[in-house]
Amino acid sequence: MEQFKQALPGPQCEEQELGVMTRNWDSNGRDVLYFNQGVSMKPRISMITLGVMDLEASIQFYKDGLGFPKMDSPPEVAFFTLNGSWLGLYGREALAADAEVPAEGSGFSGFALAHNVSSEVEVDQLLQQALSAGATLARPAQKTSWGGYSGYFKDPDGYLWEVAHNPFFWIGPIDEPAKQGD
Repeated sequence: MEQFKQALPGPQCEEQELGVMTRNWDSNGRDVLYFNQGVSMKPRISMITLGVMDLEASIQFYKDGLGFPKMDSPPEVAFFTLNGSWLGLYGREALAADAEVPAEGSGFSGFALAHNVSSEVEVDQLLQQALSAGATLARPAQKTSWGGYSGYFKDPDGYLWEVAHNPFFWIGPIDEPAKQGD
């Protein structure tokens, strides 16, 4: 995967040292301040990369089935733009080799991806869209113990996705309006 990192576009940022803080302007012109405590991780997730068994089937699921916008990508990997981050698909064996960990493993992976929407109706609609695209229903949509509404599906490689409506507050970046023709 290292060979792809050099070729990928990224935000062009400028930084200005301000003593105990660093001022950073991101590619959208937002002014971001960070405390200087040596090198520290910024509070964001740039990309989620899934190790998949069948790259072409996974591309079809995310691009055609769920409608994620696919970027031009090298043939060994696929990148999709999300609102504020990227989703990467990479062969499971190759991703494990890149991380220098074993590729074997099954069962619950210990995490779920989540997609929040603005209504219970949207939860039901997106679960149906995912199932129509080849997902497997993990848990039907239902009222939750915390007062929301959510359901889970598994993508073709078994990764859990929660589709949720939180009536108390919005989680994540604000959705951008659909472009004409979308």
